[in-house]
Amino acid sequence: MLKNEWRQNWPTIFAGTIGLSLTTVYVYSMGAFLGPIQRDTGWTRSEISFGLTIATTCAAILGPCVGAAIDRYGPRKLAIPGVVIYCVAIALASTAHSLAGWWAIWTLIGITSAGVKPTIWVSAVSSLFTRGRGLALAITLSGAGLGSALVPLASTVLIASAGWRPAYAWLALLWGGVTFPLVLLLFRSAHDTRRSSLVAGSGGRLAGFNARDALFSRQYLFILCASAVCALVQMAFVISLIPMLADAGIGSARAAMLATIVGITSIAGRLISGHLVDRTNPLFVASASLAMPALSAALLLLAGPGSTVASTLAILVLGLSVGAELEAATFLTARYFGLRSFGLLFSIIASSATVATGVGPLLASYVHDQTGSYRWMLITAIPLSLMAGAMILSLGTPTRRATETSD
Repeated sequence: MLKNEWRQNWPTIFAGTIGLSLTTVYVYSMGAFLGPIQRDTGWTRSEISFGLTIATTCAAILGPCVGAAIDRYGPRKLAIPGVVIYCVAIALASTAHSLAGWWAIWTLIGITSAGVKPTIWVSAVSSLFTRGRGLALAITLSGAGLGSALVPLASTVLIASAGWRPAYAWLALLWGGVTFPLVLLLFRSAHDTRRSSLVAGSGGRLAGFNARDALFSRQYLFILCASAVCALVQMAFVISLIPMLADAGIGSARAAMLATIVGITSIAGRLISGHLVDRTNPLFVASASLAMPALSAALLLLAGPGSTVASTLAILVLGLSVGAELEAATFLTARYFGLRSFGLLFSIIASSATVATGVGPLLASYVHDQTGSYRWMLITAIPLSLMAGAMILSLGTPTRRATETSD
């Protein structure tokens, strides 16, 4: 059964991995663009970062609607047009000449990003895998690691060679040009193939909780809150990483290279956690993953100015956490609540994490603008990360309803 799952469904994993890397472009490029845009326009880092906050808020508001559409129509029908309009919106960021125009374009980016949300890619994979779901999700979600590794570096190179305005257009063209044909030719789900072993009876209903019962359960609220807190801390780190390292005395070029470690180690983190959750207690794996940023923050607080060794170690740990967090939330949602309402349930979790993704960098930039450093951001990250890990550890045992159909 396991071999059949992989032999039949690997194209969806491949297309979903690349699709998820596209999803990250507007987030992971921000750190490289902050300095050049600030120098060119005179806008503050907070004002520039607020564009990301607007985008993530718009995406979060639309998330549940996208999730419900996935449950009804399947992810493929949303992904194909979603890739095109999202890439057009990213390219339009190059045309902003006023702060109001900048924020308006990021509103559009947020709206169109709903069509390439992680929910779309992981819903397809979750519907096609049962025994190997943890590793299948880990590989798919490695697309985010691919994006976090390549987008900052590609953005830095494009900005240096062409300026920040053309760089946005090139990012959209390069990633969209690779992603669209793969999604068109390879991306499928149980809605398209009807091969999932979880499709029940003649009605074709997927197993699991209905949305109403799941939404008010303690386990769901804990997964939701823990994911949001972890995303806030992680993205405050990731988006601020290049300027934070530069402020600490590490050159901008070296800082950009160090930032790519997050993407590389996040891939390792996802693969390791995906392997472990299929074979060990997933609560231990997920809890440790969400608590890891506390160690990164402590290492950066203890590091001296220009300390490349301590900074590299902190980034390695952060990357492992970034790699495992979303995979853990995806796996736990399917494990505790099944696939019947997975699109809606996970989209709400993803939306809360998306809001946190926008708020985290904004708060980090605000702290920097007010204090001249990121020290207080690092101090606050420690208890928040430990709290998120504790929430996951307290989830308990899933009920049988996650694998049963109901009306």
